[in-house]
Amino acid sequence: MKNISFLFVLMLFVSCANVEQKQIREIEILENDLISDTTLILSVDKANKCIEKYIAFANKYPEHNNSPGYLYDAAKVTEGLNKAYDAIKLYGQVESVYPQSDYAPKALFSKAFLLDEKLNQDVKAEKLYIEFIKKYPNHELTPSAAQLIELLYLSDDELKERILNKNS
Repeated sequence: MKNISFLFVLMLFVSCANVEQKQIREIEILENDLISDTTLILSVDKANKCIEKYIAFANKYPEHNNSPGYLYDAAKVTEGLNKAYDAIKLYGQVESVYPQSDYAPKALFSKAFLLDEKLNQDVKAEKLYIEFIKKYPNHELTPSAAQLIELLYLSDDELKERILNKNS
């Protein structure tokens, strides 16, 4: 009886691993389809399908090594579809669910950048850039965050002047 129980548990484990690997393969196919599109125009249907697969995998297998990256990629593709608020929510999930991952700092920076560039919410963007600098003082994006804070409240004319002065 013990042997039968062991075999059942083993088969269940192998079956689950196969489902997991199948889902990873489906995601890889969708990613390749998005990336290899020679028109350089993001197909909304393909992008949405990819986003759904990323999120479903991360929700089903939250402890899997791929999950933080898939959730981050879901946010990036969502951003590519010009859905800034949805992307910000997904970046927030990356930060809260996977705070120790390499994707957490990039997610925080991306949230600030979207608030700044796409949504023109300078005060909120500044707050997140400052949070980023405090949390990740040695991150490669920290100098960019500091520079973006300096540029946040400049008018278009002031920005042009600054660029011209820098190039002379």
